[in-house]
Amino acid sequence: MLGGDLALNSQMCKRQPPNGKRYDADQLDLGNHGHVLTTLIEQGKTVNVVATYTKENGKWNEDSLIETPDMWALLNHLHAPTYHRKGKICLLGDAAHVSTPHHGAGAAIAMEDSFILSKLLASIHSVGELENAFAAYDAVRRPRSQRLVTSSRRSGEIYDFEDEVIGDNMDALREYLEHG
Repeated sequence: MLGGDLALNSQMCKRQPPNGKRYDADQLDLGNHGHVLTTLIEQGKTVNVVATYTKENGKWNEDSLIETPDMWALLNHLHAPTYHRKGKICLLGDAAHVSTPHHGAGAAIAMEDSFILSKLLASIHSVGELENAFAAYDAVRRPRSQRLVTSSRRSGEIYDFEDEVIGDNMDALREYLEHG
């Protein structure tokens, strides 16, 4: 697994906005070797903050503005050549394709995996058919999930101005964010 990035997560209660207005926008702030995503939760009363950075020494800045943070590494698998072995073992979800969270799709991809695998397993009538069911699952799920892993990792690099093509070129960044 690759894990050169760290993330902090916290929820902070917000003060009421002036003039009785409501906060109603999520925000993504991009920067050199890190980015901050703020998302409103609890009907706009609380801000969920996720701050990421590329670690140099594996430690978060002690002067963090984030209240009571949880810290975790951002990991992603190298692409596996298969998600099954000889009709006896089949991997799904993070066991097969753990991804960075930059698309917010990891749990959804795992649910897709389990849905497809459950349908395939429901269609077989003997243990001897497991290898074919696992092979069908692998043929459908591996390309899609590995595209997500690659794309999510690249999005994080772009958000942190670390992408080799886009770097900190604001015009190229705007084009990527608007058109993919």
